Amino acid sequence: MPKERSTQDDDDGVQRKQLKLLAKAVQDLARARSIDEAVAALRAATRDIIGADGIAVVLRDGAYCHYVAEDALSTLWTGQRFPLTDCIAGHAMIEGTVIAIADVRRDPRVPQDAYRGTFVRRMAAAAIGAPDAAAALCAYWAKSGPIDGDTLEALQTLASAAATAIENGRLFEALVASEWRFRNLFESSPVGLAVYNPADRALPDVNDAMLAMGGMTRKEFETGAWDFVRATAPECYERDNLSREEAILTGRVRPYEKAFVHRDGHRVPALISAAPLEGESGLMIFAAQELSATKAAEAARARSEAMLRGITETVGGAFYTIEHGEDGPSIAYISAAFEDIWGRSRESLVAEPMSFLDAVPPDDRP
Repeated sequence: MPKERSTQDDDDGVQRKQLKLLAKAVQDLARARSIDEAVAALRAATRDIIGADGIAVVLRDGAYCHYVAEDALSTLWTGQRFPLTDCIAGHAMIEGTVIAIADVRRDPRVPQDAYRGTFVRRMAAAAIGAPDAAAALCAYWAKSGPIDGDTLEALQTLASAAATAIENGRLFEALVASEWRFRNLFESSPVGLAVYNPADRALPDVNDAMLAMGGMTRKEFETGAWDFVRATAPECYERDNLSREEAILTGRVRPYEKAFVHRDGHRVPALISAAPLEGESGLMIFAAQELSATKAAEAARARSEAMLRGITETVGGAFYTIEHGEDGPSIAYISAAFEDIWGRSRESLVAEPMSFLDAVPPDDRP
């Protein structure tokens, strides 16, 4: 009797240890923030929890099973891919259940060529994420025989915890990738960008192009030694306040022009707009497109047009230009001498651009 009690105590001790390991594994899976972390947690704990000689974590990859991790007496199939229908893990995923095989050499579902050179004689595979399983957790033993219900229940518990962990991992990895793409675009954009909270006028983040408009360093911005209030032309304060009210009421800011004042004193014209920052309540993405080159080009064009107008008005000849657009020809410019030479008003030519042909002899018309 003492010997039997000792054996019972030993069994109870093993069960308590396995329950503690199972509880820890479930906690580790709950903390996983990536698929790799979830796989690592399964790989580290499953074999000890269920007393297996080997385990494997298998991910679904389209129509294939991808063996991504294992912990076993000898190498099995890590890194390899097999068709779902040619793999016990694949059958478990397709059926969304647990499959237990007492003797792999006698079960027609087992691909014998894949198992022949391994130690595996019995196995179990539990779907992870049923009914739409994205993975499977497999356990292997070196001796054939039935697999008890407690072992299968523990395997299923781990698979259930892993389902949530893997899905969370996918979502977290997608979030990280999305944030990385946003950060990369944000920082590398030649357009001035800022994360903006219209409620308190806070700018939690700005890119280098935005800092350059005010001529400030990132350290000056972060410490408050220089800010975009001081970098704004005084006559733009009122328009900025109106845009803030618009942002609070509508969640957007219609484009408008303003001027920043650079640290060296020169003005930097910019086109301002803002839109909600998706997934961030109350925050907006604020954009400032520098217009210095555009304004310089417009000024140069105005000077050129003024010079041309001065020449044409001085020489006394009739000049006019016709532009051909989608709506047909239109008069872009007519000199004052047109009326004296042709004896008709400039307005009449604007109304009928092609009527200039009336003054051209028929043989000379195009």
